[in-house]
Amino acid sequence: MLTKKRRQSSRNSGKSKDFGPASLSAGERAMLLWLYGYDKSVLAREIISHAAGGDIGREHLERLMRLGLIERHGRNRCRLAAGKLLTGSFSRADKGFGFVAVAGRAEDIFIPARKTAAAFHGDTVLVRLDKGGEGEIIGVTERRRTLLAGICRLEKRRGAERAIFLPEDGHYPEVLPLTVDGKNGSLADGKMVLARLVQLPSGSAESWPPNQARVVLEEVLGDPDSAFVQARLVILAHKLPLAFPQAAIDEAAAMPEPAWEPVWEPAWEVNRETSREPGDYPPGHSAGSRKDLRQVLHITIDGEDAKDFDDAIAIERHGDNFRLYVSIADVGHYVRPGSALDEEARKRGTSIYFPGMVIPMLPERLSNDLCSLKPREPRFCLTAILDFSADGKLLAKSFCRSLIISGRRCAYSEAAAVLKSQDQATERWQQAIVLASELAAALRQRRQENGAISLSIAEPIFTLDENGHTVSLAGRQNGPAHQLIEECMLAANIAVAKELTAKNRAFLYRIHEVPDEEKTENFYQLVCSLGLHPPPPALSPAWFAAVMGEAAGTAKEYVIGNLLLRTLRQARYAPENSGHFALAAACYCHFTSPIRRYPDLLTHRALARLFDGENEGSGWERLDEEGDWQSSRERLAITASREMNDRLRVIFMADRLGEIFVAVISGFSRTMIFIDIAEPPLTGAIALDTLPEYCFYDRERQRLTGEISRKILAIGDPLAVQLIEADRRRRRLHFVIAEKGGPGFRRSRRAAKGG
Repeated sequence: MLTKKRRQSSRNSGKSKDFGPASLSAGERAMLLWLYGYDKSVLAREIISHAAGGDIGREHLERLMRLGLIERHGRNRCRLAAGKLLTGSFSRADKGFGFVAVAGRAEDIFIPARKTAAAFHGDTVLVRLDKGGEGEIIGVTERRRTLLAGICRLEKRRGAERAIFLPEDGHYPEVLPLTVDGKNGSLADGKMVLARLVQLPSGSAESWPPNQARVVLEEVLGDPDSAFVQARLVILAHKLPLAFPQAAIDEAAAMPEPAWEPVWEPAWEVNRETSREPGDYPPGHSAGSRKDLRQVLHITIDGEDAKDFDDAIAIERHGDNFRLYVSIADVGHYVRPGSALDEEARKRGTSIYFPGMVIPMLPERLSNDLCSLKPREPRFCLTAILDFSADGKLLAKSFCRSLIISGRRCAYSEAAAVLKSQDQATERWQQAIVLASELAAALRQRRQENGAISLSIAEPIFTLDENGHTVSLAGRQNGPAHQLIEECMLAANIAVAKELTAKNRAFLYRIHEVPDEEKTENFYQLVCSLGLHPPPPALSPAWFAAVMGEAAGTAKEYVIGNLLLRTLRQARYAPENSGHFALAAACYCHFTSPIRRYPDLLTHRALARLFDGENEGSGWERLDEEGDWQSSRERLAITASREMNDRLRVIFMADRLGEIFVAVISGFSRTMIFIDIAEPPLTGAIALDTLPEYCFYDRERQRLTGEISRKILAIGDPLAVQLIEADRRRRRLHFVIAEKGGPGFRRSRRAAKGG
């Protein structure tokens, strides 16, 4: 039974006098956290015994009762007071303070740095509110992660060697004590490692000072600068699936090669025409329900390092018109609904591409073999056969299961070389590329006339050596060969979407909704401030296309393109058609990449049901949920790929500190100027307190004005900048303006002010 008598404690008793009248000691927090784990009341003596025992535990309990955090429940039992403590997710800022988001509560709870206890970013925490509205974290109920990545360092201090851990996640302390055994210590020195965060034992908070933690070495990953090691970190951070379940591997391994009979020598093998029509078979040959297109010269055009070729095209001239074949690997022939392969593919949703490696949606037996349209090997496909007029108008369309043989595997560079020297195109595959480029130009012209938005954003290309070190970084624009394939794939996707819509089939549209009106108005104001003179804003793709047309070829094109991307909504998958805004398409879907995108496989299945005359039946079920899931998997893939690129950029640029680059201003905040660099493709920031004079920040016009010089810095302005820091923990590049002060500038350490 609790005594009513106050007891005198010793000087080192752990009493909470140093924490202020409302603050809690580590022991008191540990007591609350331990009691939180019980749904029912607990005997008072058990609480005291578990916490610290004797007078110290009794004092903790008595004080917590006075503060109203623990209440009596019966004569000898206690429990947490109802409504006094809350649970939520902790977000930690760089300066140590943070916020706790509580479900059902409109505003987050502010946590001062001195009251964050041992909580780290993303942890689920128990928190109490004081009368002023601030919070104090009692303890962590669930860690966001217990396995941390960082660099191990061995250092000698006072003659003894100790290991420290430098977390690579900026949300954690810069240095943590690391426990290693003697054998692994020397191997881990200077390497990227995984370390396990030691959990706080209940009731022993006195030995765990607030904001301190320990980690134990778990695994040595290797060279921190290697792209392969960095990829492992991204995979762990985003919980990306790497190994396939054995059941899926076994299913893929058991798949047979396509059953086919040898065909007479294809006409394109001997560079001659054939009198046979596609679908004609030699005596005794049957392709079953498939149309035999092996006599039609198909080619694949992909990147130099591509391994999975899921699309091939063929082109024929019919008078003044074109016939385009877009043949896509028939992944649905192998991946059947409900199979282990299907379940794993759905869970992954998409392949994820990193420099030097890929996390495939399907095992290699399919993605790089049976469903890869390798040259001179028969492959099952679904083919869209599209007839176009000379000016790109769709005249007729049909779809079928097919059997094809790719006659040529072309890299983009090869195709580009053919297009550059069209008069030297003598072989049939070269002539096919030239003919396809004519059709692509007509299709592109027609799309632009319909109001489609054209953006040209450079893709970062990392070149790695055998150890995974980045040896070069460059930006790559989509050239004529990329545009050729893009137009053919867009035409097929639109044609399939229209066909399935007309036949009322169940599938996922790729929708891109109308942008927000307020964002569009802000975009209009910004482009006007950059010197453009567009008509009043309209929520139509044609208006945005007109803005980009005016910016084309100017120094502002790159910046305006990025502003446009921020204005537009993100495309997603849905069973209801909302059109595709950027493409100015009434309906659109993904059909052309079933090896690497699960929604494309669902489109293939919808076509297959149409071919077989099946009713949709349950095909409509759970499509809303499926669209949401696949959209979320796509966003995760984009996030992971961007993070990987950011990691490699910072590592690559760490050796270029002090160099000067040409940049353009892409945005502002109260403390930063954000910049884009075209070559190499980089983003970075300039702290306002490094500017040579005090500046006023105009948020509405998005510009800075020098207090003395009245010099204006606005979005789109070019700058010469010098790299001063490559921050690996936060994956950021920091610059300063390279000029030693402009006219009238003077040195000031003050940040900009304004609203």
